[in-house]
Amino acid sequence: MKTFRQLGGLIGADGRRVKADVLFRSGQLGGATAADLERLAGYGLRTIIDLRTDADVAAEGEERAPASATVEHVPMVDESGSANSIRAIMRSGDA
Repeated sequence: MKTFRQLGGLIGADGRRVKADVLFRSGQLGGATAADLERLAGYGLRTIIDLRTDADVAAEGEERAPASATVEHVPMVDESGSANSIRAIMRSGDA
């Protein structure tokens, strides 16, 4: 998996530290191997948030996920190239 890493230990804008083994980031998981998926499952991963646009998903394929996880498609930008979609979700409190 490209660029997969834990974000535990980082300090947020409010000064609180992200707990270890709770939040991870990665590039696209479409090429994840069975061993990669097993590794993700070992972390107890429950949700994968795919920030790619619909066009990116169509071109690159769906994300792969361990059986324990669901994939939520929440584009970082809308198809016009604006970041409004993710900002609207964050403001609504649904994220």
